[in-house]
Amino acid sequence: MENPALIESYLRFCAYRDKFLREKHINLETDQWFYPTTLLPLADFIKEHKGMKCTMPSNEVTKNYIASIMDGPDPKAESLSYCPMVSLPTQKDWAENALEPLYKVQDNGRYCGGENAFKYMIGELFDNIYQHSHFRHAFVTAQRYANLGFTEICVFDDGITIPGSFEKSDKETIRPDVQAIAQALQGATTKDEDRGFGLGTCTIIATTALKGKLMVVSGSGLVHLAHGQEHIFRDLSSDSKLHLHGTLVSLRIPINEGKVDITKYVEKKLVL
Repeated sequence: MENPALIESYLRFCAYRDKFLREKHINLETDQWFYPTTLLPLADFIKEHKGMKCTMPSNEVTKNYIASIMDGPDPKAESLSYCPMVSLPTQKDWAENALEPLYKVQDNGRYCGGENAFKYMIGELFDNIYQHSHFRHAFVTAQRYANLGFTEICVFDDGITIPGSFEKSDKETIRPDVQAIAQALQGATTKDEDRGFGLGTCTIIATTALKGKLMVVSGSGLVHLAHGQEHIFRDLSSDSKLHLHGTLVSLRIPINEGKVDITKYVEKKLVL
């Protein structure tokens, strides 16, 4: 069975990372196109390996796009279809300002079901990161593809992973990483039970209310959920090249300029 696009994008990042670890060189010379799910973890990997040999694309448009994502756009640019790679502050109280570029590229949710639906979904996602990940670095980027009819949002943190968060708590026993991700999506938490369902609520809004797709990779587990499609659960423990030292959450949301009522989805538990 052919992999969904989000999974293919993650596997593409893994291939680049593996090649560098073997050959000490990442060669992007012939590449023409990068989705956020490939580019965000790859950009973080490049930043973490300062001085690594990296050949950028020969295509100037692609090369400039990567530079814009990693280093920020031309200050003179007025209207952008992408959010550059934004580094999240370690203090949650400062996150709202940091997320302004993401809100701006979506015109405060105009392209993702309206401001209420979009910001609630994003808020639940980032609440989950600040509650559980204990990250050193965390980033978000996004791209709106008007011609393809969707927006892709990608968030990566180098924290203790979703399985690591469960292992750190006294509430849960050790289990396969993919099972830990599935439990987190269904509302299991290592924090206070009265704060909402975080990643689970984000997933319900993304896949049910907004009819999109969501993929979570954390440690050696991968889960892909999509509106109207079969769920995918993958245990990656047998292939270390596919492991992720952190957590990657990617969403593909159809462009929808109508307002979506999310009241029936808020704090509803996901059933897998």
